[in-house]
Amino acid sequence: MTRRCDRTYDVVRQWHVWNFLLGLLRLLRSLPFIAKHSVLLHGDFHPGNILAAERERWLVIDRKPMVGDLAFDPIQMLVQSDGEMAEPPTHAEVERRLIDVASRVDLDTERVGLWSIARCAEWSMWSLDHGGIVDAAIEYSWARTLDAILPI
Repeated sequence: MTRRCDRTYDVVRQWHVWNFLLGLLRLLRSLPFIAKHSVLLHGDFHPGNILAAERERWLVIDRKPMVGDLAFDPIQMLVQSDGEMAEPPTHAEVERRLIDVASRVDLDTERVGLWSIARCAEWSMWSLDHGGIVDAAIEYSWARTLDAILPI
């Protein structure tokens, strides 16, 4: 991850942006160690991977199983709209979505928010490293919006 950060430094020239993302990457590294429980996660849980089924009400497909904090998975339910990650709506709408998603999966809103901020930072750094400037800006914008709602 450090190598990725070094390579993307040329793209991220504004010090406050770089500093913000590095702080969130530190958060991302620390969150697994303060989880109360580790469970089996889907790993790619988003609306496009949830299908209506006949035997059961829902069928979740395309898993990328991993073990970790249950609050890791719900982020894509928060940030996706019509199957894509788009610019975040107003702070009030993002806060409403965060509370709604956390309550639907019976998780602490702050914990889901912290994982969401950290994962948006990770995605932004990955996108920068792979030439996705527009995606990186959207992911960064989500991280900033979530941070404003739930300061870390």
